[in-house]
Amino acid sequence: MFSAASSWSEQAEYAAEAETYRQAQAYLADRHRRRIEEYNNEVYAQDIQYANDILAYQRDEFQRQAEWFDESVGLIKKDYVNQLGTLLLRATEEAIAAQLYGEEAIRQGRSEAATAQVAAAERGIAGITARMLVNDTDRQVGEALTSIDRNRQAISRQLSLEALGLKARADSAINQLPLQTFQPIAPPTRAAPTSPVMPTAPVPQPSRGQLIGDVLGAGISGYRSLTKNSTPSTGGWNRS
Repeated sequence: MFSAASSWSEQAEYAAEAETYRQAQAYLADRHRRRIEEYNNEVYAQDIQYANDILAYQRDEFQRQAEWFDESVGLIKKDYVNQLGTLLLRATEEAIAAQLYGEEAIRQGRSEAATAQVAAAERGIAGITARMLVNDTDRQVGEALTSIDRNRQAISRQLSLEALGLKARADSAINQLPLQTFQPIAPPTRAAPTSPVMPTAPVPQPSRGQLIGDVLGAGISGYRSLTKNSTPSTGGWNRS
């Protein structure tokens, strides 16, 4: 009986120690899981902050670049307009010069025709011969005017080509303005959920019913043994 109670007590003590160890292990595992969750969430928050910082930098850089681009385009167009104005001034000057040269050629032709007519009259030349002298002067004036007009047209074509070249260079300068682009950044990866700690089965405790049964069994067995040893024989008491 005392052996059964002692065995049960030892089993209960061992089970209590095992249960305490199991609970401590479960507590440590759960604390480790929470720390992993906190670390993952902190890393995720840092990734989000970093992505926001990158986006803010890119927005500021885009704004600065847009302002610089608009200013550069304005300077290029201003330079183009100034050079085009110079070409237009040259074209105007050439047109005025051609007109003055033509007027001078006509004036000089008329003067030469009048001089020829006076000389012919002084020499007694008249009729067809005098008319031929005037026509020759008119022909020379016409050739001079034709030459002046061809020269004016050639200069006008040259100035037109130069104007087209100015426009092409201005467009090329605008197209070659360096523009910085940014590659899209990958979105932050969300923190993966940590696996829950699976609860372990409690340590089985020794059965009190089993203890009671063992004690009763041991008592009954002892009682029967005692009764057997004290039962009298058929010839009287069993004496030693």
